[in-house]
Amino acid sequence: ARSSGESVHLGVVHQQGVLIVHHVFRPDDSRQVLEVGAMQPLHSTALGKVLSAYDPVAHSEAVEGDRADFTPRTITGLAEFESVLDLTRARGWAADMEETWEGVAAVAAPIHDRRRMPVGAIAITGAVERLCPAGELRSELVAAVRECARAVSRDIGAGRF
Repeated sequence: ARSSGESVHLGVVHQQGVLIVHHVFRPDDSRQVLEVGAMQPLHSTALGKVLSAYDPVAHSEAVEGDRADFTPRTITGLAEFESVLDLTRARGWAADMEETWEGVAAVAAPIHDRRRMPVGAIAITGAVERLCPAGELRSELVAAVRECARAVSRDIGAGRF
């Protein structure tokens, strides 16, 4: 959160969605709401896409569940959603550009345990104009969230990857 200047969320798969288990506020003095305990959808959030790409249970729930249309950018078609998951696995991170909430963007990466099993995901979340000032996600945010996920994974016993 300090290095990105944005909020950071840690999420896990829970009851056909993503449960926010940790939230670090943006390091500015703006008014913010603690989101620990909130549920987010699997199909339209960066956290959910990462979990759906790497966790077979999350994948099944996202594919078989209702992929509600939250904004005009929400991906609801199965073929398009599977394509996004393939891209997520190929690059090791997922993005959400106003797919759940207007004006909000996020980038997330998976957290793995010592057996390389996904146990959660971490995301940097903020206003789309701050995360994507030129229409594209800032590359330093992608690098930061990937490095943070690797560090947490190593802390819980995952090898280097």
